[in-house]
Amino acid sequence: MAREREAALASQFDTALNNMPHGLCMFRADGRLAVMNHRFSEMMNLSDDLVQRRASAHDIIAGCISAGSISAPSGKMILAEIEHTQARI
Repeated sequence: MAREREAALASQFDTALNNMPHGLCMFRADGRLAVMNHRFSEMMNLSDDLVQRRASAHDIIAGCISAGSISAPSGKMILAEIEHTQARI
């Protein structure tokens, strides 16, 4: 019963995540990818490989810069904010 409920919640979360109009990318405390929806990867022109291998924040930002989705200075600023957040945990 608990597994069925957990599977149903996971399915609902996946549906909500991938049908929202906004891009979402979240990282775990160790800096590895926790969640990324399809909209984010489309907006940033990222490959599915980054999602499948649970890439690091550095890899995701490097991919965004390489794709021309963000500038290198913006990437540095984002990584600094991620590192600042990690330091507080």
